[in-house]
Amino acid sequence: MIIDSKKYNGMCSCRKEHKMITEFCIIEEGALKDFDKYIKDCGLSGISVAIYDENTYRATDGVHPQVNKEIILSTENLHADEKSVKQVMDGLPQNCDYLVAVGAGTVHDTTRYCASKLGIPFVACPTAASVDGFCSSVAAVTWNGFKKTFPAVAPRIVIADLGVIKKAPMRLTNSGFCDMVGKYICLADWKIAHVLTNEYFCKTIYDMTFSATKAVEESAEDIKKGSISAYEKLTYGLLMSGLAMQLLGNSRCASGAEHHISHLIEMQPEGLGVDSEALHGEKVGVGTLIATKEYHRIKDKINIEWTDYIEEEYDYIKNMFGEKLTDSVVEENENNCAKGITAAKIREKWEDIRKIIDEIPGYDILKERYDILGAKVTLSDIDVPEEKVDALMEYSPLVRNRLTFMRLRSALKEEKAMDGKRVILAAHRGDLFNYPENTMAAFESALKFGVDMIETDIRMTKDGVLVLSHDRSTLRMSGVDKNIDELTLSELRSIDVGLNHKNPIKAEVPTMREFLELIKGTGMMVNWETKVYPEEFGEEVAFGAVDKIVALIEEYDMCDKAIMCSFSAKVLEYVVKKYPGKFVIQGQGLNTCRRSYDVAKMADEDIFDWCCLWSVDGKRAVDCKENFDYCVEHKIIPCLCIPDNIDDYKQAIDWGCRMFTSNNIEEGDKILRELKVR
Repeated sequence: MIIDSKKYNGMCSCRKEHKMITEFCIIEEGALKDFDKYIKDCGLSGISVAIYDENTYRATDGVHPQVNKEIILSTENLHADEKSVKQVMDGLPQNCDYLVAVGAGTVHDTTRYCASKLGIPFVACPTAASVDGFCSSVAAVTWNGFKKTFPAVAPRIVIADLGVIKKAPMRLTNSGFCDMVGKYICLADWKIAHVLTNEYFCKTIYDMTFSATKAVEESAEDIKKGSISAYEKLTYGLLMSGLAMQLLGNSRCASGAEHHISHLIEMQPEGLGVDSEALHGEKVGVGTLIATKEYHRIKDKINIEWTDYIEEEYDYIKNMFGEKLTDSVVEENENNCAKGITAAKIREKWEDIRKIIDEIPGYDILKERYDILGAKVTLSDIDVPEEKVDALMEYSPLVRNRLTFMRLRSALKEEKAMDGKRVILAAHRGDLFNYPENTMAAFESALKFGVDMIETDIRMTKDGVLVLSHDRSTLRMSGVDKNIDELTLSELRSIDVGLNHKNPIKAEVPTMREFLELIKGTGMMVNWETKVYPEEFGEEVAFGAVDKIVALIEEYDMCDKAIMCSFSAKVLEYVVKKYPGKFVIQGQGLNTCRRSYDVAKMADEDIFDWCCLWSVDGKRAVDCKENFDYCVEHKIIPCLCIPDNIDDYKQAIDWGCRMFTSNNIEEGDKILRELKVR
């Protein structure tokens, strides 16, 4: 296959004249054997130097290009950085006429940077289909610890020998596949930026990159089988991505949120505390899955609120990047690409943005492709702790001053809802004012109303099914006195729990899974209060119920939207010890009002993130300032259940309360809006 890239030169429908430096690309088995012919065809001559690393020198044994000198870089801790650049520059003869890069991404970025500095052309000879930058006119180089994209020089020609590329380790092929699939994210970011800010956008470049990406994504099975045509398709896609960057003059069409996640990991900032030796494409691949899941999650939210974008402050940046990198990051973001984007503008364009995100294949589809190839899927696969995902999404946009949907995520109100900075309205057992509590009707009403959170209670049936009910007995709700833990789910379903309400309806006790199905994809936060207590059912049953609850929340990928709550501090202590950092933990009252047999070995401040305050010695919770003070002093966020009036709300907010669990969500919403905190 020959790509005649010169045909892309000239005026485009985007009304911009594009210029292509690369004259042609050869993608064939045995292409390196005809190296001299292709060099002659493109008019290159004179003193030439080939740059390899130790692995690529061995991989091309027998087909080494005939040049005047060879520089072989050590593979030990090899990166495209000032060290490798110096090694190449020091090894070049005087009056060198052109360079030849024989290798993968690191060799090519180093070579193109040096060629640019010398003002001479270079020839690209990829030895693996591992990255998309072979044809790029920019070099991704780490300089003084900061990952930067430098203007450089595109190759005069590309000679891609499929015989060499197909023999490359599968890990390198997977890296290239994932790097290519990442274009789904960066193309969506580009189009979203165009919609919001009228950033320059070329449909021709977009379309050529998208179609190449889709072709590669759909070729996973054939790549796994070793099909030479599939390798040709992958190599073609990677080269076309680089040619698209040439046409555009920058990497906008090839690098977005997925690459920013990779770059942040590679920068190893102090606040992240990670050290991953994964390949660039592997990190991009995991970043692609993270962005895919997050973009679709936000897109599918029913209740969504935006704020005006606020630029990040110096101390916030320093918190992640530390002394070494902060000034570089601040400089990079000096003219912040998202500055001036308002909530009104995002709302105006929200449906257009949602349609753009819809063009990204779903997480499950992409993960299936990765699994076929055995590619890296999770952060732990690339030696990054899973709990770093939030920090990666939050700080990665700052490594490059380029507008992405991930950067706009900071303007999404819901995202920082449980950080104690925002006042939350929670529906107590659903909308129990209008419907029987803890029924699907009550949950549906609360969801439709648009509360921030739904509080519900978890019990377990005789046959081990998690169900939602405040009382152990069904008496209050139905008139039938049966304990839930003594009934199978089938037996429990025969009891109508919607009768004893001012608006009686026919209703069953719902399962936890049914509730999760209702709220999945909505972004709804949930306060899960477990009522399977150790003192009533024994620790084995109680802690076993907790494990089931956690497994179900994990299955629906809702850990970041979950508060784990209980009147039993023993249960919460179990959660903290077995699932550290996975959930926000809410206690029910401080030790001053807790039953003695519920007290854990750990202190409240070592367990609780939040605490619902209750009355003490006949005094209402809102009148016990000492409890609010205790919480604030120990960095526990205080909250109240069913407060009485606007004065109570105001007093509690002044004392640090950040969540109100209300029996009348319409009234609670009205009060919080009147106080201008909602």
